[in-house]
Amino acid sequence: MIGELHRLYLKAIKEGNTKLALYVLGRIREELESYVTSSNMPSM
Repeated sequence: MIGELHRLYLKAIKEGNTKLALYVLGRIREELESYVTSSNMPSM
């Protein structure tokens, strides 16, 4: 999931789409936070 978001982020930066880039960064942060909080369980 993070990989997909990262590609979308790079695409947004390349296109100069700051709003999308910031949105994607927020999503990546949410993903990381949920991953950290559930790190006891393997996430699929």
